[in-house]
Amino acid sequence: MRGYAGGGNGMKGVDTIRRIAGAGAGDTTPLETWGPPAHVLGGRPVIQGLNAFTSFTGSFSTGVWECSPGKWRVHYAEDALNLIVRGKAVIADENGQTRAVGPGDAFVIPAGFRGTWEVLETVRKVYAIHEMPAA
Repeated sequence: MRGYAGGGNGMKGVDTIRRIAGAGAGDTTPLETWGPPAHVLGGRPVIQGLNAFTSFTGSFSTGVWECSPGKWRVHYAEDALNLIVRGKAVIADENGQTRAVGPGDAFVIPAGFRGTWEVLETVRKVYAIHEMPAA
């Protein structure tokens, strides 16, 4: 992959680069309340976030997501890259296999994943989502 810092010939320059507010470990940028996740199994999780960028086609987006402690079922229809900035969570698949995640962990959850998220300590993560094309 090559970077391009110029601005001519229809190419996008560095002035189009977007900062992801709220992404730093000590960043206190206020987030928007998005409400509870669907399919809550325990606790009172509330999601907050900021979408920093959505592509022209709407198939790619990125931003910051934060959630208070709780547990809920998930089914990913999209591929999701996650980078945990702070907090602790356990992600489990339908077979009961678990993965603990915390600050500095980067991982992809592929489209089709089914299982649970359990936030143990309020989690803040940077996300990048690729929506699957409609069939």
